[in-house]
Amino acid sequence: MNTKNIFQIISLVFISSIIFSCKQQEKKKAETKPISLVKIAKIEQKDFKHKITAQGDIKCKKESMLNPEIGGLVSKIHVKEGDHVSAGQLLISIDTELLSLGLNELETQLEYAKFMLNKQRELKEKGLGTEMEYEATINQVATINAKKRTLSAQIKKASISAPFAGIINKINTEKGQMIGPQVPVIHLINNSEMELIASVSEKHIKKIKPGTKIQVTFPNFADTILQLEVEQTGENIHATNRTFDIKTSIKNNSVFLSNMLAEVSITDLFVPNGLVIPSNSIMKSPNNVDFVFIAIKKGNKKYSVKEVKIEVIEKYNGETLIKQNPEINNNTMIVIEGARGISSKDIVRID
Repeated sequence: MNTKNIFQIISLVFISSIIFSCKQQEKKKAETKPISLVKIAKIEQKDFKHKITAQGDIKCKKESMLNPEIGGLVSKIHVKEGDHVSAGQLLISIDTELLSLGLNELETQLEYAKFMLNKQRELKEKGLGTEMEYEATINQVATINAKKRTLSAQIKKASISAPFAGIINKINTEKGQMIGPQVPVIHLINNSEMELIASVSEKHIKKIKPGTKIQVTFPNFADTILQLEVEQTGENIHATNRTFDIKTSIKNNSVFLSNMLAEVSITDLFVPNGLVIPSNSIMKSPNNVDFVFIAIKKGNKKYSVKEVKIEVIEKYNGETLIKQNPEINNNTMIVIEGARGISSKDIVRID
């Protein structure tokens, strides 16, 4: 055996010892690495719903602030706050004494004008009167009649009547007070038919249309849930908050009041028997790829974990719908807590 062969043998023995030593150190390190405590859960195949939520208000479909068509002194208030009134019922009367006096004066003038007209007609028939005098008396009669009709119309408008059946919510005047067309004096409402108006983000505009089913709840009526349909969608986007309005009716109402708050939820995605996992089980890789750790049982309360990439379809209320995955099924166990700090092939334990 020459010197060269001896040197090669010694080199091989030295390299082998180094490799063996490294393996022993890695084995020792693996044996001494602490086992992470995690929480796991079984995957479920179940129905998945995603809902859009929005805030809304209840409004009266029939609500009006009533004011007189002409100004004057309030002579009588025929109702009080809280009264139920019918359509056309007289609510407030306005003093018409001056108008009535003016009407009586016109009646006297009209009688004299008609007398003069008859006289001018007789003179014309006898060929004594002029055409101009005759036409002037005709015009005078017509003018007084027009003034009489105007005053009669004003007298008829010297009151406030209910345009629809409802409840007197507020009266803003008193007997003897001067009122006019500029200031509303009675607030009339009808709560039997209400309207729900909610504002929805513009990103959902393609998902909502007339006929879309909605669920309505009320913060002040926790036990009340209404199942309704959208009747109308807004034709513009509000520039201040980038939302559009949806409207629907609440008929035969006996509970809700105007301006009451409502919460609207709309199911825009429903997947029966979908692959659903807890949202807190999803991790992100440095490349922004979603993944979860599946847990494979290795012994008493010990599991080996494996990183599995997933594709998220939608998230809602702490749950996530993912695309079907050959490595995940209805009985797969996944890590839902304690996943940070572990990696694929690690051994973990549960309580």
